[in-house]
Amino acid sequence: MKSQTLKEIGVLDSLRGFAACSVMIFHYVCTTTGYFTTPFVQTTFDYLRSGVQLFFVISGFILPWSMYRAGYTINNFFKFFLKRLSRLEPPYVVSLFAAIALLYLRNRLLGGATPEIEPVRVAEHFFYLIPFFEQYTWLNEVYWTLAVEFQYYIFIALLFPLFTSSQAYPRVLLYVICLIGPYMTSEDFLPFSLPFFLMGIVLFLRQEGLITMKEFISVFLACAIVSFLNHTAAAAIYSICGVLIIYFWPQKKPAIFSALGKMSYSIYLFHPIFGATLINVLSHRYREDYQKVLVVSAGVIVTLLGSWIMYRLVERPSKRLASSIKY
Repeated sequence: MKSQTLKEIGVLDSLRGFAACSVMIFHYVCTTTGYFTTPFVQTTFDYLRSGVQLFFVISGFILPWSMYRAGYTINNFFKFFLKRLSRLEPPYVVSLFAAIALLYLRNRLLGGATPEIEPVRVAEHFFYLIPFFEQYTWLNEVYWTLAVEFQYYIFIALLFPLFTSSQAYPRVLLYVICLIGPYMTSEDFLPFSLPFFLMGIVLFLRQEGLITMKEFISVFLACAIVSFLNHTAAAAIYSICGVLIIYFWPQKKPAIFSALGKMSYSIYLFHPIFGATLINVLSHRYREDYQKVLVVSAGVIVTLLGSWIMYRLVERPSKRLASSIKY
């Protein structure tokens, strides 16, 4: 993959679409309480949760790649964060208030007590601080990955000059830190997932000719080994395949996943709100095997329709706003 000839990496949208759909189907099949009880089905579809790690690889690659192309320096730290927040916060905030509204509505319709949404808990969502306070949990189960991504933004914004240094020593030190990360914290915090991000980072470094092929292969294999040892085999395989696809087929654009990739962030944020709600309601009535397939299919359709609307109304304008911010 020759960086000089690539102004964009077309396959990334396809990978994002595939990752978002993987996580969506995993939640619909494996986390709908008491619906799919066959061990084979549960085990098979559980692998799809690893779309999360594919997202981490993509972020590991695309952020430093974009920063390098834009001429990022440490002096641009605050502009970098403004750019990221302009892109990601509007859809996130809309999904957060939708989750709160759904929580109230669900309890009202089911006759339960209206839950108290503490202002402190909501405020912690805005700053991705839920993992730091044990008394609160996420209002939407997928938000934990956004907190990890936010931590990665700080990590790469501060350490980007060291990763791109002409000297090998700073990079080697960072490689070691990333590789021992899983032994330091739980999955709620960035260090646990650093090997996945590092796969993307070294792919960027190799693509731009900043490291040798030997260094790239060595670090990539080390990341793969650490991932197999500390995460699921599916997570390791997803991440490895993601790197290989970006490296060998950077401009492949399978139509269906490429289209879904455009609104993958909306799919990821809203699938527990749109489709999961519908499936939870219908799952109490439709229990035959063929009906379960239809129920999940209905959940997917509702999610894609709702996500498309959210993309048009919220996510696409936030993309344009972020693109207008230059270093």
